[in-house]
Amino acid sequence: MPTPPDRSDHEPATSARRTREPWPMKWVALAILVCIVPYTWISLRYRKEAPSYEPAQAQAGRADSHQHLVLEAEHPAPPRDELPPDAFIIGRAMPTPIPAGLPEGLLKIIGIEPRLPESVAAVSTPAEVTAVAPVQIRFSCRVASDRDVLGGAEVYIKENAIVILPTFEELEGELAVRSRNEPVLVTLPAGTLKPGVTYDVRLMAASNGFAWNWVVR
Repeated sequence: MPTPPDRSDHEPATSARRTREPWPMKWVALAILVCIVPYTWISLRYRKEAPSYEPAQAQAGRADSHQHLVLEAEHPAPPRDELPPDAFIIGRAMPTPIPAGLPEGLLKIIGIEPRLPESVAAVSTPAEVTAVAPVQIRFSCRVASDRDVLGGAEVYIKENAIVILPTFEELEGELAVRSRNEPVLVTLPAGTLKPGVTYDVRLMAASNGFAWNWVVR
């Protein structure tokens, strides 16, 4: 009868494998450091940092693309025969009625929907002007309430495009305007327009607008 194999020779090896101790933690930590330190140095050395997003600067950057003017209004506007002789140089512009609505991109600059008068009419302004002289615009505005009065206009200029938005204020106390349809005069300061440029101008209200050109000499 064959004798069973003696397994005693294999037991010590099996026992040794079972009792083998894991690496000490200091060697594990050292291996991690050896990998992390070079990676961190390379990442910091060659990484291109993207500029952080700053909302205020982003808004300022968008606003910088437009020149913004705040004009005061004379109301009631002086009659046409009382305007200075050079108020309308080389004839008057021919304003064309246009639909309501702000040009694309301007609303992002303003930030909120502007509060405009109901309508504008009777626009009178020069067709050709000089860069060193002020430019006058006479028009009438219809406001929504007898407690509203036109205060002026905000002007946005980008390259050769100009948008004029009439602004109005609410009267205090028991005051009220005599008429909701008021003639006004606003004046663009001298030096605002560049010589040799033909500007596309828009005067906007809530329900309508007018467009014309200014040729600057």
